[in-house]
Amino acid sequence: IIDLLEATLHPVHNNRHAPMEGLSVIPPVAQPQICAKYGDLELFLCGLELSSLVPVFQQHQIDLSALLRMRDSDLEKVGIPQLGVRKKILEAVGQLHKKEWDVSNLDEQFITVIGVNEATVILGNVAKHTGYLSATLDYVTRQIAANPQMIDPSPLVEATQDLVSKLEQACH
Repeated sequence: IIDLLEATLHPVHNNRHAPMEGLSVIPPVAQPQICAKYGDLELFLCGLELSSLVPVFQQHQIDLSALLRMRDSDLEKVGIPQLGVRKKILEAVGQLHKKEWDVSNLDEQFITVIGVNEATVILGNVAKHTGYLSATLDYVTRQIAANPQMIDPSPLVEATQDLVSKLEQACH
């Protein structure tokens, strides 16, 4: 069986056995190698069901860190004319900025002796996360600049004092 398969797959290189009568030899077809790199940006866009926009961001050399800093006008400039799509992206960016860090992978098993390769990977991840943190700080700074009243603590203080007063009344 192996000889027959080899003769069928490689008729020129293996002439020990000719294909059986009635069996046609189909030469192997060269299939293009499709290899896609899915980074954070691509995964982010796919999660929003906007994978068709990956080439737009790649054309402008925009990675996730850069996307996290973009505004509506920036998205429009790079070629995303649909308001709904831009809003979807910006809302997801806002949610990403608010997402809590998952430190579950930093358990005791992770803390082991590492080599140069592992150290390089870890430092690369630190650099990537530093970029994301920087983008988040930029996002918060822009939000505060656009809405300075958001950092005024007086409404919160008044609401807290009112709550304490009501609790004291309820306890007496």
